[in-house]
Amino acid sequence: MGKNSLTPGEQLSELISEVVHSENPESGFLKNMDNLLVADGEFLEMQKKSIIFYTTRRLIHGASYALEKAMVHYMDSQNAIPVIKDYLTNNYSFSLTEEQANRLHALVYSCVDASHKDLSTAQRNKALEQFRRLEITTCYMCGVEIDFDSVDNKNSASVEHLFPSEYGGDSRFENLALSCKDCNKHKDDHMHPSDFHFEKISTKHDYGHKKFSKQLLVSKQVVAMWLKEGCECTICGKPASAAGMLSVFQKEPADSWHFLNIGVQCSAHNEG
Repeated sequence: MGKNSLTPGEQLSELISEVVHSENPESGFLKNMDNLLVADGEFLEMQKKSIIFYTTRRLIHGASYALEKAMVHYMDSQNAIPVIKDYLTNNYSFSLTEEQANRLHALVYSCVDASHKDLSTAQRNKALEQFRRLEITTCYMCGVEIDFDSVDNKNSASVEHLFPSEYGGDSRFENLALSCKDCNKHKDDHMHPSDFHFEKISTKHDYGHKKFSKQLLVSKQVVAMWLKEGCECTICGKPASAAGMLSVFQKEPADSWHFLNIGVQCSAHNEG
C-alpha cells in the first residue's frame, strides 16, 4: 500500500518503525521470548506492533499537551508546528535525517489535527449511503445485520474509523467501515489487535467451564480476537460480514486458551 493511501496515523507508525528498527531483529530479548513461547514470530511481531502504537499514542497526546500548555490552537499551523517540533526535540531521542525530522513534525501535526475532526452528520450519512449502494449491510467485525433505521440498538448503524481518528485516522471512505453500534463501542480507539491488553486474554479453564466465558469471552476481548484474524474465519478466510459471527477455537488443542492460540471460525467449521 502506497504512503498516499495511508492515513496520517498509519504513516506516523510506519515512520516510527522505520527509524527505530533493529539492525538484527532476529536477536534480543523479544526474539528469545518468542522462541521460549514457541510462537514462530507471532509474539515478537505483536510486541513490536504494541510498542510502535504505544509510541504513536505518546507522540500525538504529547504534542496536543504541548499545544495546550503553550496556548496555541491546533488550527494555527504556523505557530503549532514549531511548538510540536520543540516538544519532540526536548522529550524524545530520535536519530533522524533532516527529511525524516520534517516528516515526523508534519505527521504528528496532521495526527493532532485529525484527532479534533469528528465525523460530521453529513459525512456519516454519506458513508452510510455509500455502504448501502455497495450492498454492504452487515457489521464487518461480528457480521450482524445492520439496522439502518434505529440509533439505540446494539445493531444500529455505526460508521467506524478503521484507523481511529483520535490517532490520525482521517475520514476518507477507505478508512471507514460499517459496524454495529456494539462493536464500534468495544473497538473504541484501538489502532491494532496488539493495542488491546492482549496479555490479559488468557484463561486456565477449558471451553464449557462456568468461568470460561466470564474470563475470556468479554466483548472487548472478543473484538480483539476477531481483529487479530482480520475479522475472517481463520480456517477458510470467509469474512464475518458474509459468514456471520465467528466463534473461537484453539489452534493447538494441547496448549491453553490464550491470545496467540485462539483462532476464529465460521459456522461451517464450528462443531460446537
